[in-house]
Amino acid sequence: MTVGGKDVTSASASNPVVIKTDNGILSINGYNPSKGEVTYTYTENGRSKDHSGGDNSVVDNFIVRVKDAAGNTGMDMLDIKITDTAPTAVNDSNHIGEKDTSISGNVFANDYTGADTPVTVISGNQNGHYGKLVLGTDGHYTYVLDNDNPAVKALNNGEKLTDSFTYTVRDADGDTSTAKLNITIDGADNDKIKIGDNGPNPHIQGGGGNDVLIGDTGGTETIITKGENYNIAILLDTSNSMANFRTDDGYSYLQMAKASLLKLSKDLANHDGKVNVTLMTFNKTAHQVVDIRDLNEANVGRLLNSIVAQRGHGATNYDDAFHDTASWFKHVTKPGYNNVTYFLTDGEPTTYGANGRGQHGSYVTQRSVNAGLHSFEKLAKVSDVHAVGFAKGVQQNTLKYFDTTSSKPLHYEEDVVTHIHGRRHVDVVYHGQAGEASIINNPQELDAALQRGSSTTVLDSVSNDTLIGGEGNDILFGDTINTDNLSWTNHSTGMTFEAGKHNGMGSEALNEFIRWSENGGSAATTEQKVDYIQKHWNELLDNRADGGNDTLRGGDGDDILFGGAGNDVLAGGEGDDKFVFLANSNSGHDQILDFQAGSDKVVFADLVSPQQLQGAVWNDQTHTLSFTGVGTDGATYQNSITFSGMSSGETLNSILENHVEFLG
Repeated sequence: MTVGGKDVTSASASNPVVIKTDNGILSINGYNPSKGEVTYTYTENGRSKDHSGGDNSVVDNFIVRVKDAAGNTGMDMLDIKITDTAPTAVNDSNHIGEKDTSISGNVFANDYTGADTPVTVISGNQNGHYGKLVLGTDGHYTYVLDNDNPAVKALNNGEKLTDSFTYTVRDADGDTSTAKLNITIDGADNDKIKIGDNGPNPHIQGGGGNDVLIGDTGGTETIITKGENYNIAILLDTSNSMANFRTDDGYSYLQMAKASLLKLSKDLANHDGKVNVTLMTFNKTAHQVVDIRDLNEANVGRLLNSIVAQRGHGATNYDDAFHDTASWFKHVTKPGYNNVTYFLTDGEPTTYGANGRGQHGSYVTQRSVNAGLHSFEKLAKVSDVHAVGFAKGVQQNTLKYFDTTSSKPLHYEEDVVTHIHGRRHVDVVYHGQAGEASIINNPQELDAALQRGSSTTVLDSVSNDTLIGGEGNDILFGDTINTDNLSWTNHSTGMTFEAGKHNGMGSEALNEFIRWSENGGSAATTEQKVDYIQKHWNELLDNRADGGNDTLRGGDGDDILFGGAGNDVLAGGEGDDKFVFLANSNSGHDQILDFQAGSDKVVFADLVSPQQLQGAVWNDQTHTLSFTGVGTDGATYQNSITFSGMSSGETLNSILENHVEFLG
């Protein structure tokens, strides 16, 4: 028996008869003469064929001849038909998160390419509704999401969008197949910023976004609290000395007072609570200059004009000033309002009574002091009084008796003060509850005193907080943020806030910075605040000496944790986390619960090299890195970081080289 001209009677699996053609290879693997059976395999050679004539147009033909023992012969044909194998493209899908920028894949991963290789993709770029697809001939693709697309930004957790693209594959002989690539955009929680108040916050929780959590608002002690309602009396000394005494810059005390009061008035007009205000002036007697109910931008001009118009002359009558101011408060006081008096003077009382009785030129008498103290007691019962004295004419040891503010409980005091006027020496007794009056020397100190009640900055205290980041790449501040380096101008009031001259404003400064630097007076949005902190977090680390004992848990994602001052507990959770410290501060004795060597890092943000870390010691038994730091207050602090879970066998050098970064 022959096939294709070759004898196959001895063919076997181990010794096949192989016949090669232009289309493929026929292998005869066996012959059974008793049954007349031939077994074979055929392998197509993979080269493209011309199937333009249809499925029967490509055939491999082999002549089969047989001869029996009697010599009789027969012939037939073995026809192997080679049909076209077109590629089959199958729909593909992929997912991308709302916060991600791009994803990649290959459309050939689940397609059938067929025998006519090579198979390619008709490539190119396609613009979708929410992003752009870049598709290569090899099937590899990259989808770039438009994160600024309004529909994408509006997605919430659990919501989805789909971008669909059509692609075509083509084999070597021109057969094509078309399918879809569907990209699903998975919504996530929007990035949040959550800020605790300055009291203890047991649970500040993030969500699924890249959140910013801040344990404490921060800020400084202020006279006017945001959101509250006020009755405010501005009690301004307009005696002769206010016009004559001058600062080192050449401004009269009255000029300096008017400039600061103009700024204060504009701030009060923009206050987000209700404000009733009166301007009282006093020299020989007191005068109510203006009385405005519900101060706002529309009527603040009356107050501004009244301040500008003041001139200095006459004596100094505390008694009549306090009496008239107390009477005004009795008329305007009602529930829900705080009463505040700003008392600005450069001198001691030299006269008293409604008509300025007892005037003895320019010197102080016991009667004028007693009358002033008596009227002040009545005013102090209905209003907080913030006394501000101009240094050349009045001293703290006398003005404190006309002030109700103090960081400690007020207590009774008594002082005997000798007043010298030419040859005349007068011993005058001052007595009563003593506050903490401010004595100022320049416009900057006066501005500060009118804002805070003191010419020095007193930071609001912070407390123990617990912050939990959740999912996403979160940034956690255990205490407050330091915004002292920001600069802006409030174009509504004209006040300029220079870096380093508004220290301690905390989170409020960030709001104001964005409002006036980026938004033209409109309030900062959550997105803007989160974006700024994400880009500038290392510039906002607070090195204050006091801080809470906070607990910070990052959760999933690559988180940044900054405990600040105090003894803090830090847990990064999943992801590549950064535990941030300021070496030159009262960092405290902190513990990292889950430090993952190789992925997590301790970061000293104020050092550029290990050599700058002072007093560094590594205890391999307790896995504790100890170091010293000198704070901005000049004090030297003993700090430490315990790496819980760290394997033993580390040295100081290996810790600093392998597990610590220095940002500088």
